[in-house]
Amino acid sequence: MWTCATGIPNQLSFALRPVNRGDGEGVKRGSERRNRRGFRRMGAAIPCAVVCFCVCNFVRAGDIYWAQSFDDRIQHADSSGANAVTLLSWPQVNGAVGIAVDAIHGKVYWAQTFGNRIATASLDGSGQQTLLEWPELDGPIAIALDIAGGKIYWVQNTGPRIMRANLDGSSAENVVIWPDVNGPVGIAIDSAAGKIYWAQTFGPQIMRANLNGSSIETVLAWPNLNGPVAIAVDPAAQMVYWAQSSGPSIMRTPYSGTNVQTIVPWPDVDGPTAIALDAAGGKVYWAQSYDDRIRRADKNGGSLAETLLSWPVVSGATSLAYAITAGTPANSMSRYVTMAPAPAAQPVAFRVKLVSLMHPSPSNIPQNPAPNFSSFESQVRWVGPPHLCQESETPSTMFSCAEVQCTPEYQSDWASWGNIQLYGNAIVPSSKYALQSIFQGSDINNEAAYSSALTLQTGRWGDVAAPFQGPCTCNSGSAECVVNADCGANGPCNCPALTQPNIQDISAIVDKFKSVPSAPFVARADLVPNIPDNVVNISDVAACVDAFKNIQYVQPGPSTCP
Repeated sequence: MWTCATGIPNQLSFALRPVNRGDGEGVKRGSERRNRRGFRRMGAAIPCAVVCFCVCNFVRAGDIYWAQSFDDRIQHADSSGANAVTLLSWPQVNGAVGIAVDAIHGKVYWAQTFGNRIATASLDGSGQQTLLEWPELDGPIAIALDIAGGKIYWVQNTGPRIMRANLDGSSAENVVIWPDVNGPVGIAIDSAAGKIYWAQTFGPQIMRANLNGSSIETVLAWPNLNGPVAIAVDPAAQMVYWAQSSGPSIMRTPYSGTNVQTIVPWPDVDGPTAIALDAAGGKVYWAQSYDDRIRRADKNGGSLAETLLSWPVVSGATSLAYAITAGTPANSMSRYVTMAPAPAAQPVAFRVKLVSLMHPSPSNIPQNPAPNFSSFESQVRWVGPPHLCQESETPSTMFSCAEVQCTPEYQSDWASWGNIQLYGNAIVPSSKYALQSIFQGSDINNEAAYSSALTLQTGRWGDVAAPFQGPCTCNSGSAECVVNADCGANGPCNCPALTQPNIQDISAIVDKFKSVPSAPFVARADLVPNIPDNVVNISDVAACVDAFKNIQYVQPGPSTCP
Protein backbone atom coordinates (compact mmCIF):
# COMPACT_ATOMS: atom_id res chain seq x y z
CA MET A 1 0.00 0.00 0.00
CA TRP A 2 1.26 3.46 -0.86
CA THR A 3 1.06 6.19 1.73
CA CYS A 4 2.51 9.60 2.41
CA ALA A 5 4.55 9.84 5.58
CA THR A 6 6.64 12.48 7.26
CA GLY A 7 9.56 13.25 5.00
CA ILE A 8 9.86 12.50 1.33
CA PRO A 9 9.00 8.92 0.34
CA ASN A 10 10.43 7.26 -2.71
CA GLN A 11 7.21 6.33 -4.38
CA LEU A 12 4.21 8.00 -5.93
CA SER A 13 1.55 8.96 -3.42
CA PHE A 14 -2.01 7.90 -4.11
CA ALA A 15 -3.60 10.32 -1.65
CA LEU A 16 -6.70 11.76 -3.29
CA ARG A 17 -6.99 15.46 -3.87
CA PRO A 18 -9.81 17.77 -5.01
CA VAL A 19 -10.12 18.16 -8.77
CA ASN A 20 -10.42 21.71 -10.04
CA ARG A 21 -11.56 21.94 -13.63
CA GLY A 22 -13.33 25.28 -13.36
CA ASP A 23 -16.98 26.21 -12.85
CA GLY A 24 -17.54 23.20 -10.62
CA GLU A 25 -17.13 20.79 -13.54
CA GLY A 26 -14.73 18.52 -11.66
CA VAL A 27 -17.15 18.18 -8.72
CA LYS A 28 -20.11 17.66 -11.03
CA ARG A 29 -18.47 14.94 -13.13
CA GLY A 30 -17.13 13.14 -10.04
CA SER A 31 -20.62 13.11 -8.51
CA GLU A 32 -22.12 11.73 -11.70
CA ARG A 33 -19.54 8.94 -11.77
CA ARG A 34 -20.30 7.94 -8.18
CA ASN A 35 -24.06 8.05 -8.72
CA ARG A 36 -23.83 5.91 -11.86
CA ARG A 37 -21.90 3.26 -9.96
CA GLY A 38 -24.60 3.09 -7.30
CA PHE A 39 -22.70 4.16 -4.22
CA ARG A 40 -20.67 7.05 -2.82
CA ARG A 41 -17.31 6.84 -1.12
CA MET A 42 -17.58 8.17 2.41
CA GLY A 43 -15.01 10.30 4.16
CA ALA A 44 -12.53 12.87 2.91
CA ALA A 45 -9.06 12.34 1.56
CA ILE A 46 -6.47 14.96 2.50
CA PRO A 47 -3.59 15.54 0.12
CA CYS A 48 -0.11 15.04 1.56
CA ALA A 49 1.90 18.13 2.37
CA VAL A 50 5.16 16.59 1.21
CA VAL A 51 6.83 15.86 -2.10
CA CYS A 52 6.09 12.40 -3.44
CA PHE A 53 7.54 11.27 -6.72
CA CYS A 54 7.83 8.17 -8.80
CA VAL A 55 10.50 7.00 -11.19
CA CYS A 56 8.48 5.34 -13.90
CA ASN A 57 9.97 2.19 -15.40
CA PHE A 58 7.93 1.52 -18.51
CA VAL A 59 7.74 -1.64 -20.60
CA ARG A 60 9.11 -3.86 -17.87
CA ALA A 61 8.83 -7.62 -17.88
CA GLY A 62 5.31 -8.36 -16.71
CA ASP A 63 3.13 -5.25 -16.43
CA ILE A 64 -0.60 -4.73 -16.05
CA TYR A 65 -2.50 -1.80 -17.54
CA TRP A 66 -6.07 -0.84 -16.78
CA ALA A 67 -8.64 1.79 -17.62
CA GLN A 68 -11.04 3.02 -15.00
CA SER A 69 -14.24 5.03 -15.22
CA PHE A 70 -14.50 6.42 -11.69
CA ASP A 71 -11.92 9.14 -12.29
CA ASP A 72 -11.16 8.67 -16.01
CA ARG A 73 -7.63 7.28 -15.90
CA ILE A 74 -5.38 4.77 -17.59
CA GLN A 75 -2.99 3.27 -15.06
CA HIS A 76 -0.07 0.88 -14.97
CA ALA A 77 1.68 -1.30 -12.38
CA ASP A 78 4.09 -4.19 -12.10
CA SER A 79 2.46 -7.60 -12.39
CA SER A 80 2.93 -7.86 -8.61
CA GLY A 81 0.82 -4.72 -8.12
CA ALA A 82 3.83 -2.56 -7.21
CA ASN A 83 4.82 0.83 -8.65
CA ALA A 84 1.33 1.84 -9.81
CA VAL A 85 1.29 5.08 -11.80
CA THR A 86 -1.22 7.08 -13.81
CA LEU A 87 -0.31 7.29 -17.49
CA LEU A 88 -3.26 9.34 -18.76
CA SER A 89 -6.18 11.11 -17.14
CA TRP A 90 -9.16 13.32 -17.95
CA PRO A 91 -9.66 14.98 -20.43
CA GLN A 92 -7.34 12.77 -22.51
CA VAL A 93 -9.35 9.80 -21.19
CA ASN A 94 -13.12 10.01 -20.83
CA GLY A 95 -15.19 6.91 -20.23
CA ALA A 96 -12.54 4.36 -21.28
CA VAL A 97 -14.03 0.88 -21.66
CA GLY A 98 -11.38 -1.06 -23.56
CA ILE A 99 -7.58 -1.23 -23.43
CA ALA A 100 -4.83 -3.09 -25.31
CA VAL A 101 -1.03 -2.91 -25.22
CA ASP A 102 1.51 -3.27 -28.01
CA ALA A 103 4.75 -3.92 -26.09
CA ILE A 104 6.73 -4.40 -29.30
CA HIS A 105 6.20 -0.82 -30.44
CA GLY A 106 5.65 0.63 -26.97
CA LYS A 107 2.02 1.71 -27.42
CA VAL A 108 -1.18 1.58 -25.39
CA TYR A 109 -4.56 1.75 -27.14
CA TRP A 110 -7.96 2.44 -25.60
CA ALA A 111 -11.58 2.84 -26.60
CA GLN A 112 -13.93 5.26 -24.91
CA THR A 113 -17.66 5.81 -25.04
CA PHE A 114 -17.59 9.56 -24.37
CA GLY A 115 -16.73 11.15 -27.70
CA ASN A 116 -16.84 7.73 -29.38
CA ARG A 117 -13.16 7.35 -30.11
CA ILE A 118 -10.18 5.03 -30.15
CA ALA A 119 -6.89 6.62 -29.15
CA THR A 120 -3.26 5.65 -28.58
CA ALA A 121 -0.20 6.88 -26.70
CA SER A 122 3.29 5.71 -25.87
CA LEU A 123 3.57 3.50 -22.80
CA ASP A 124 4.69 6.47 -20.71
CA GLY A 125 1.56 8.44 -21.65
CA SER A 126 3.27 10.75 -24.14
CA GLY A 127 2.32 11.23 -27.79
CA GLN A 128 -1.41 10.80 -27.23
CA GLN A 129 -3.46 10.89 -30.44
CA THR A 130 -6.95 10.00 -31.65
CA LEU A 131 -7.05 7.27 -34.30
CA LEU A 132 -10.79 6.90 -34.88
CA GLU A 133 -13.90 8.76 -33.78
CA TRP A 134 -17.57 9.20 -34.60
CA PRO A 135 -19.05 8.63 -37.15
CA GLU A 136 -16.49 5.95 -38.10
CA LEU A 137 -17.27 4.19 -34.84
CA ASP A 138 -20.21 4.38 -32.46
CA GLY A 139 -20.25 2.88 -28.98
CA PRO A 140 -16.94 0.96 -28.92
CA ILE A 141 -16.68 -1.22 -25.82
CA ALA A 142 -13.66 -3.52 -26.26
CA ILE A 143 -10.54 -3.66 -28.43
CA ALA A 144 -7.83 -6.18 -29.40
CA LEU A 145 -4.65 -5.98 -31.46
CA ASP A 146 -3.30 -8.11 -34.27
CA ILE A 147 0.27 -6.78 -34.23
CA ALA A 148 1.49 -9.24 -36.85
CA GLY A 149 -1.26 -8.14 -39.22
CA GLY A 150 -0.99 -4.45 -38.33
CA LYS A 151 -4.65 -4.22 -37.30
CA ILE A 152 -6.76 -3.05 -34.38
CA TYR A 153 -10.14 -4.75 -33.85
CA TRP A 154 -13.07 -3.53 -31.76
CA VAL A 155 -16.64 -4.43 -30.92
CA GLN A 156 -19.43 -1.91 -30.63
CA ASN A 157 -22.93 -2.18 -29.28
CA THR A 158 -24.57 0.48 -31.44
CA GLY A 159 -25.57 -1.32 -34.59
CA PRO A 160 -23.74 -4.28 -33.07
CA ARG A 161 -20.69 -5.26 -35.08
CA ILE A 162 -17.01 -6.11 -35.08
CA MET A 163 -14.78 -3.69 -36.97
CA ARG A 164 -11.10 -3.30 -37.71
CA ALA A 165 -8.64 -0.73 -39.03
CA ASN A 166 -4.93 -0.33 -39.55
CA LEU A 167 -2.96 0.51 -36.40
CA ASP A 168 -2.85 4.14 -37.53
CA GLY A 169 -6.67 4.25 -37.71
CA SER A 170 -6.90 4.17 -41.50
CA SER A 171 -9.03 1.87 -43.66
CA ALA A 172 -11.76 1.15 -41.09
CA GLU A 173 -14.09 -1.65 -42.19
CA ASN A 174 -16.80 -3.99 -40.93
CA VAL A 175 -15.74 -7.56 -40.14
CA VAL A 176 -18.87 -9.13 -38.60
CA ILE A 177 -22.24 -7.37 -38.40
CA TRP A 178 -25.64 -7.98 -36.82
CA PRO A 179 -27.26 -10.49 -36.54
CA ASP A 180 -24.06 -12.59 -36.52
CA VAL A 181 -22.88 -10.48 -33.59
CA ASN A 182 -25.38 -9.35 -30.93
CA GLY A 183 -24.60 -7.73 -27.59
CA PRO A 184 -20.80 -8.07 -27.84
CA VAL A 185 -18.85 -7.44 -24.62
CA GLY A 186 -15.30 -8.64 -25.31
CA ILE A 187 -12.88 -9.54 -28.10
CA ALA A 188 -9.58 -11.46 -28.37
CA ILE A 189 -7.24 -12.32 -31.23
CA ASP A 190 -5.25 -15.47 -32.00
CA SER A 191 -3.00 -14.05 -34.73
CA ALA A 192 -1.16 -17.31 -35.39
CA ALA A 193 -4.41 -19.21 -36.02
CA GLY A 194 -5.96 -16.24 -37.87
CA LYS A 195 -9.03 -16.12 -35.61
CA ILE A 196 -11.14 -13.54 -33.78
CA TYR A 197 -12.98 -14.61 -30.62
CA TRP A 198 -15.76 -12.60 -29.05
CA ALA A 199 -18.22 -12.93 -26.19
CA GLN A 200 -21.78 -11.68 -26.41
CA THR A 201 -24.59 -11.34 -23.92
CA PHE A 202 -27.49 -12.15 -26.23
CA GLY A 203 -27.50 -15.90 -26.36
CA PRO A 204 -25.20 -15.80 -24.42
CA GLN A 205 -22.37 -17.13 -26.58
CA ILE A 206 -18.66 -17.21 -27.29
CA MET A 207 -18.11 -16.97 -31.03
CA ARG A 208 -15.19 -17.03 -33.43
CA ALA A 209 -14.43 -16.24 -37.06
CA ASN A 210 -11.52 -15.77 -39.40
CA LEU A 211 -9.77 -12.40 -39.14
CA ASN A 212 -11.70 -11.22 -42.21
CA GLY A 213 -15.05 -12.21 -40.65
CA SER A 214 -15.62 -15.40 -42.64
CA SER A 215 -16.40 -18.87 -41.23
CA ILE A 216 -18.39 -17.72 -38.21
CA GLU A 217 -19.01 -20.46 -35.65
CA THR A 218 -20.19 -20.90 -32.06
CA VAL A 219 -17.59 -22.09 -29.53
CA LEU A 220 -19.84 -22.15 -26.46
CA ALA A 221 -23.41 -21.23 -25.64
CA TRP A 222 -25.88 -21.15 -22.72
CA PRO A 223 -26.21 -22.98 -20.36
CA ASN A 224 -22.46 -23.64 -20.38
CA LEU A 225 -21.82 -19.94 -19.87
CA ASN A 226 -23.98 -17.18 -18.45
CA GLY A 227 -23.33 -13.45 -18.38
CA PRO A 228 -19.87 -13.22 -19.98
CA VAL A 229 -18.31 -9.77 -19.54
CA ALA A 230 -14.75 -10.15 -20.91
CA ILE A 231 -12.66 -12.67 -22.85
CA ALA A 232 -9.01 -13.69 -23.37
CA VAL A 233 -7.27 -16.47 -25.30
CA ASP A 234 -4.19 -18.62 -24.73
CA PRO A 235 -3.07 -19.57 -28.28
CA ALA A 236 -0.33 -21.97 -27.13
CA ALA A 237 -2.75 -24.00 -24.99
CA GLN A 238 -5.68 -23.34 -27.35
CA MET A 239 -7.86 -22.16 -24.48
CA VAL A 240 -10.51 -19.46 -24.19
CA TYR A 241 -10.87 -17.69 -20.82
CA TRP A 242 -13.75 -15.46 -19.77
CA ALA A 243 -15.15 -13.64 -16.76
CA GLN A 244 -18.86 -13.98 -16.11
CA SER A 245 -21.18 -12.01 -13.89
CA SER A 246 -23.91 -14.61 -13.34
CA GLY A 247 -22.53 -16.98 -10.73
CA PRO A 248 -19.46 -14.73 -10.78
CA SER A 249 -16.37 -16.68 -11.76
CA ILE A 250 -13.38 -16.99 -14.08
CA MET A 251 -13.96 -19.79 -16.58
CA ARG A 252 -12.17 -21.49 -19.47
CA THR A 253 -12.72 -24.01 -22.23
CA PRO A 254 -10.59 -25.50 -25.03
CA TYR A 255 -11.09 -24.02 -28.49
CA SER A 256 -13.33 -27.01 -29.13
CA GLY A 257 -15.83 -25.72 -26.55
CA THR A 258 -15.73 -28.96 -24.56
CA ASN A 259 -14.73 -29.55 -20.93
CA VAL A 260 -15.75 -26.18 -19.46
CA GLN A 261 -13.84 -25.46 -16.24
CA THR A 262 -14.31 -23.01 -13.39
CA ILE A 263 -10.84 -21.60 -12.66
CA VAL A 264 -11.80 -19.18 -9.87
CA PRO A 265 -15.29 -19.34 -8.31
CA TRP A 266 -17.30 -16.95 -6.15
CA PRO A 267 -16.53 -15.48 -3.60
CA ASP A 268 -12.97 -15.08 -4.88
CA VAL A 269 -14.55 -13.43 -7.91
CA ASP A 270 -17.28 -10.87 -7.33
CA GLY A 271 -18.52 -8.37 -9.91
CA PRO A 272 -15.84 -9.05 -12.56
CA THR A 273 -15.46 -6.41 -15.29
CA ALA A 274 -12.26 -7.36 -17.13
CA ILE A 275 -9.81 -10.20 -17.69
CA ALA A 276 -6.20 -10.50 -18.90
CA LEU A 277 -3.90 -13.48 -19.30
CA ASP A 278 -0.18 -14.03 -18.69
CA ALA A 279 -0.05 -17.33 -20.53
CA ALA A 280 3.71 -17.79 -20.24
CA GLY A 281 3.72 -16.92 -16.54
CA GLY A 282 0.72 -19.12 -15.83
CA LYS A 283 -1.51 -16.38 -14.37
CA VAL A 284 -4.96 -15.02 -15.07
CA TYR A 285 -5.80 -11.46 -13.93
CA TRP A 286 -9.20 -9.87 -13.47
CA ALA A 287 -10.72 -6.61 -12.26
CA GLN A 288 -13.88 -6.51 -10.19
CA SER A 289 -16.27 -3.68 -9.44
CA TYR A 290 -17.82 -5.00 -6.23
CA ASP A 291 -14.84 -3.98 -4.10
CA ASP A 292 -12.59 -2.19 -6.65
CA ARG A 293 -9.79 -4.73 -6.84
CA ILE A 294 -7.43 -6.28 -9.37
CA ARG A 295 -6.75 -9.91 -8.53
CA ARG A 296 -4.95 -12.90 -10.01
CA ALA A 297 -4.72 -16.67 -9.70
CA ASP A 298 -3.09 -19.63 -11.44
CA LYS A 299 -4.46 -19.93 -14.98
CA ASN A 300 -4.97 -23.67 -14.46
CA GLY A 301 -6.94 -23.20 -11.24
CA GLY A 302 -6.32 -24.77 -7.88
CA SER A 303 -4.52 -21.80 -6.33
CA LEU A 304 -5.77 -19.15 -3.95
CA ALA A 305 -6.69 -15.83 -5.55
CA GLU A 306 -4.56 -12.90 -4.44
CA THR A 307 -5.31 -9.19 -4.47
CA LEU A 308 -2.71 -7.05 -6.24
CA LEU A 309 -4.35 -3.63 -6.15
CA SER A 310 -7.41 -2.18 -4.45
CA TRP A 311 -9.27 1.08 -3.81
CA PRO A 312 -8.34 3.93 -4.02
CA VAL A 313 -5.65 2.94 -6.55
CA VAL A 314 -8.32 0.99 -8.44
CA SER A 315 -11.64 2.73 -8.85
CA GLY A 316 -14.16 1.52 -11.40
CA ALA A 317 -11.78 -0.55 -13.56
CA THR A 318 -13.49 -1.35 -16.86
CA SER A 319 -10.75 -3.12 -18.81
CA LEU A 320 -7.41 -4.81 -18.22
CA ALA A 321 -4.34 -5.72 -20.29
CA TYR A 322 -1.14 -7.61 -19.58
CA ALA A 323 2.13 -7.00 -21.42
CA ILE A 324 5.48 -8.72 -21.10
CA THR A 325 8.84 -7.88 -22.64
CA ALA A 326 11.75 -10.05 -21.54
CA GLY A 327 15.03 -8.53 -20.49
CA THR A 328 13.83 -4.91 -20.43
CA PRO A 329 16.08 -2.49 -18.56
CA ALA A 330 14.48 -0.13 -16.06
CA ASN A 331 14.37 2.65 -18.63
CA SER A 332 14.71 1.22 -22.11
CA MET A 333 15.71 4.52 -23.73
CA SER A 334 19.28 5.26 -24.83
CA ARG A 335 19.42 9.03 -24.38
CA TYR A 336 16.52 9.86 -22.05
CA VAL A 337 15.22 8.80 -18.64
CA THR A 338 11.72 9.33 -17.29
CA MET A 339 10.39 10.82 -14.08
CA ALA A 340 6.80 11.46 -13.01
CA PRO A 341 6.61 13.95 -10.12
CA ALA A 342 3.59 14.10 -7.82
CA PRO A 343 2.12 17.38 -6.49
CA ALA A 344 4.36 19.39 -4.17
CA ALA A 345 3.34 21.61 -1.27
CA GLN A 346 6.26 23.96 -1.89
CA PRO A 347 8.95 24.45 -4.56
CA VAL A 348 11.39 21.56 -4.98
CA ALA A 349 14.33 20.72 -7.20
CA PHE A 350 15.40 17.32 -8.54
CA ARG A 351 19.04 16.27 -8.36
CA VAL A 352 20.46 13.69 -10.77
CA LYS A 353 23.61 11.96 -9.54
CA LEU A 354 25.79 10.38 -12.24
CA VAL A 355 26.31 6.97 -10.65
CA SER A 356 27.65 4.72 -13.39
CA LEU A 357 28.33 5.98 -16.90
CA MET A 358 28.68 3.96 -20.08
CA HIS A 359 29.23 0.46 -18.73
CA PRO A 360 27.49 -1.81 -21.26
CA SER A 361 26.25 -5.11 -19.88
CA PRO A 362 27.25 -7.35 -21.71
CA SER A 363 30.44 -5.50 -22.70
CA ASN A 364 31.11 -4.23 -26.21
CA ILE A 365 33.19 -6.36 -28.54
CA PRO A 366 36.91 -5.95 -27.65
CA GLN A 367 37.87 -4.02 -30.80
CA ASN A 368 35.21 -1.38 -30.08
CA PRO A 369 35.33 -0.71 -26.31
CA ALA A 370 32.95 1.72 -24.67
CA PRO A 371 34.20 5.29 -24.15
CA ASN A 372 35.48 6.05 -20.67
CA PHE A 373 33.28 8.58 -18.86
CA SER A 374 34.23 7.40 -15.38
CA SER A 375 35.79 10.76 -14.44
CA PHE A 376 32.26 12.21 -14.32
CA GLU A 377 30.86 9.52 -12.03
CA SER A 378 29.62 10.84 -8.65
CA GLN A 379 29.08 14.31 -10.13
CA VAL A 380 25.56 15.78 -9.99
CA ARG A 381 23.26 17.54 -12.42
CA TRP A 382 19.81 19.04 -11.90
CA VAL A 383 16.54 18.71 -13.79
CA GLY A 384 16.05 21.93 -15.74
CA PRO A 385 12.81 23.78 -16.56
CA PRO A 386 10.22 21.49 -18.19
CA HIS A 387 9.00 22.35 -21.67
CA LEU A 388 7.21 20.71 -24.59
CA CYS A 389 9.07 18.65 -27.16
CA GLN A 390 7.80 17.50 -30.54
CA GLU A 391 6.51 13.93 -30.65
CA SER A 392 5.17 13.92 -34.21
CA GLU A 393 4.30 16.41 -36.91
CA THR A 394 1.21 14.78 -38.42
CA PRO A 395 -0.87 15.06 -36.36
CA SER A 396 1.09 17.49 -34.22
CA THR A 397 1.58 16.05 -30.72
CA MET A 398 3.97 16.95 -27.94
CA PHE A 399 5.53 15.43 -24.83
CA SER A 400 7.02 16.94 -21.67
CA CYS A 401 10.80 17.08 -21.49
CA ALA A 402 13.58 18.78 -19.52
CA GLU A 403 17.32 19.11 -20.06
CA VAL A 404 19.62 18.34 -17.14
CA GLN A 405 21.76 21.30 -16.11
CA CYS A 406 24.38 22.40 -13.58
CA THR A 407 22.14 24.44 -11.24
CA PRO A 408 18.95 23.64 -9.30
CA GLU A 409 15.55 24.53 -10.75
CA TYR A 410 12.88 24.97 -8.05
CA GLN A 411 9.21 24.61 -8.98
CA SER A 412 6.03 23.65 -7.17
CA ASP A 413 4.07 22.56 -10.25
CA TRP A 414 6.26 19.78 -11.63
CA ALA A 415 3.26 17.43 -11.51
CA SER A 416 1.36 19.50 -14.05
CA TRP A 417 3.83 18.33 -16.71
CA GLY A 418 3.02 14.64 -16.16
CA ASN A 419 5.76 12.24 -17.24
CA ILE A 420 8.91 14.26 -17.95
CA GLN A 421 11.62 12.92 -20.27
CA LEU A 422 15.08 13.99 -19.07
CA TYR A 423 17.84 14.48 -21.62
CA GLY A 424 21.21 16.20 -22.04
CA ASN A 425 24.86 15.42 -22.65
CA ALA A 426 25.14 13.72 -19.24
CA ILE A 427 22.43 11.20 -20.13
CA VAL A 428 24.27 8.51 -22.07
CA PRO A 429 23.48 4.85 -22.85
CA SER A 430 24.24 1.94 -20.50
CA SER A 431 24.31 4.21 -17.47
CA LYS A 432 22.70 4.58 -14.06
CA TYR A 433 21.53 7.71 -12.26
CA ALA A 434 20.15 8.45 -8.81
CA LEU A 435 17.19 10.85 -8.67
CA GLN A 436 16.49 12.78 -5.46
CA SER A 437 14.37 15.79 -4.52
CA ILE A 438 15.03 18.67 -2.14
CA PHE A 439 12.86 21.52 -0.86
CA GLN A 440 13.71 25.10 -1.73
CA GLY A 441 15.54 26.72 1.19
CA SER A 442 17.28 23.49 2.23
CA ASP A 443 21.06 23.24 2.22
CA ILE A 444 21.99 21.45 -1.02
CA ASN A 445 25.27 20.38 0.61
CA ASN A 446 23.43 18.57 3.39
CA GLU A 447 22.71 15.00 2.25
CA ALA A 448 20.12 14.59 5.00
CA ALA A 449 17.96 17.20 3.25
CA TYR A 450 17.39 14.99 0.19
CA SER A 451 14.81 12.30 -0.41
CA SER A 452 15.95 8.73 -0.64
CA ALA A 453 17.38 7.94 -4.07
CA LEU A 454 15.59 6.19 -6.88
CA THR A 455 17.61 4.58 -9.65
CA LEU A 456 17.13 5.51 -13.29
CA GLN A 457 19.01 3.74 -16.03
CA THR A 458 19.40 3.99 -19.77
CA GLY A 459 19.32 1.15 -22.25
CA ARG A 460 22.00 0.01 -24.64
CA TRP A 461 22.90 2.40 -27.45
CA GLY A 462 20.65 1.78 -30.44
CA ASP A 463 18.41 -0.75 -28.65
CA VAL A 464 15.07 0.97 -29.21
CA ALA A 465 12.61 -1.87 -29.89
CA ALA A 466 11.62 -4.92 -27.87
CA PRO A 467 12.93 -7.45 -27.09
CA PHE A 468 15.60 -5.48 -25.25
CA GLN A 469 19.10 -6.69 -24.43
CA GLY A 470 19.14 -8.45 -21.07
CA PRO A 471 21.90 -7.37 -18.65
CA CYS A 472 24.60 -9.49 -17.03
CA THR A 473 23.54 -10.80 -13.62
CA CYS A 474 25.30 -12.35 -10.65
CA ASN A 475 25.09 -16.10 -10.21
CA SER A 476 22.21 -15.67 -7.77
CA GLY A 477 20.30 -13.72 -10.40
CA SER A 478 19.48 -11.03 -7.85
CA ALA A 479 21.80 -8.25 -9.02
CA GLU A 480 23.15 -6.79 -12.24
CA CYS A 481 26.89 -6.76 -12.84
CA VAL A 482 29.55 -5.77 -15.33
CA VAL A 483 32.53 -7.80 -14.04
CA ASN A 484 32.93 -10.67 -11.56
CA ALA A 485 34.13 -8.26 -8.88
CA ASP A 486 30.64 -6.72 -8.78
CA CYS A 487 29.17 -9.97 -7.47
CA GLY A 488 31.49 -10.89 -4.60
CA ALA A 489 30.34 -14.14 -3.03
CA ASN A 490 27.37 -14.26 -5.41
CA GLY A 491 29.61 -14.56 -8.48
CA PRO A 492 30.36 -15.19 -11.18
CA CYS A 493 28.89 -12.47 -13.39
CA ASN A 494 26.90 -14.28 -16.07
CA CYS A 495 26.26 -12.46 -19.34
CA PRO A 496 23.62 -13.35 -21.92
CA ALA A 497 24.46 -13.44 -25.60
CA LEU A 498 24.83 -9.97 -27.12
CA THR A 499 21.87 -9.92 -29.52
CA GLN A 500 20.75 -6.29 -29.43
CA PRO A 501 20.48 -3.97 -31.21
CA ASN A 502 19.39 -5.89 -34.28
CA ILE A 503 17.64 -5.27 -37.58
CA GLN A 504 14.34 -4.79 -35.75
CA ASP A 505 15.76 -1.71 -34.03
CA ILE A 506 16.86 -0.25 -37.36
CA SER A 507 13.41 -0.90 -38.77
CA ALA A 508 11.81 0.84 -35.77
CA ILE A 509 14.05 3.92 -36.25
CA VAL A 510 13.21 4.05 -39.94
CA ASP A 511 9.50 3.80 -39.11
CA LYS A 512 9.84 6.76 -36.74
CA PHE A 513 11.76 8.73 -39.38
CA LYS A 514 8.83 8.03 -41.74
CA SER A 515 6.28 9.02 -39.02
CA VAL A 516 4.66 5.57 -38.94
CA PRO A 517 2.09 5.77 -36.06
CA SER A 518 3.13 2.43 -34.55
CA ALA A 519 6.82 3.42 -34.31
CA PRO A 520 8.53 4.04 -30.93
CA PHE A 521 8.10 7.47 -29.41
CA VAL A 522 10.73 10.16 -29.95
CA ALA A 523 12.41 9.81 -26.55
CA ARG A 524 13.23 6.17 -27.33
CA ALA A 525 14.26 6.68 -30.96
CA ASP A 526 16.30 9.91 -30.65
CA LEU A 527 19.95 8.79 -30.54
CA VAL A 528 22.02 11.80 -31.71
CA PRO A 529 23.46 14.43 -31.48
CA ASN A 530 25.17 14.67 -28.09
CA ILE A 531 22.33 16.75 -26.70
CA PRO A 532 19.25 15.07 -28.26
CA ASP A 533 17.37 17.37 -30.59
CA ASN A 534 13.91 15.86 -29.86
CA VAL A 535 13.45 14.80 -33.48
CA VAL A 536 14.26 11.59 -35.32
CA ASN A 537 16.07 12.06 -38.63
CA ILE A 538 18.57 10.29 -40.88
CA SER A 539 21.35 10.85 -38.32
CA ASP A 540 19.44 8.69 -35.84
CA VAL A 541 19.03 5.99 -38.48
CA ALA A 542 22.78 6.09 -39.13
CA ALA A 543 23.52 5.91 -35.39
CA CYS A 544 21.33 2.83 -35.03
CA VAL A 545 23.09 1.19 -37.96
CA ASP A 546 26.45 1.96 -36.31
CA ALA A 547 25.23 0.41 -33.05
CA PHE A 548 23.99 -2.64 -34.98
CA LYS A 549 27.52 -2.95 -36.47
CA ASN A 550 28.98 -2.88 -32.92
CA ILE A 551 30.67 0.46 -33.51
CA GLN A 552 31.25 2.14 -30.15
CA TYR A 553 29.22 5.08 -28.92
CA VAL A 554 30.87 8.10 -30.56
CA GLN A 555 29.34 11.12 -28.81
CA PRO A 556 31.57 13.22 -26.50
CA GLY A 557 29.46 12.59 -23.42
CA PRO A 558 29.16 14.81 -20.33
CA SER A 559 30.77 18.23 -20.15
CA THR A 560 32.21 19.78 -17.01
CA CYS A 561 30.03 22.16 -15.00
CA PRO A 562 31.42 25.63 -14.26
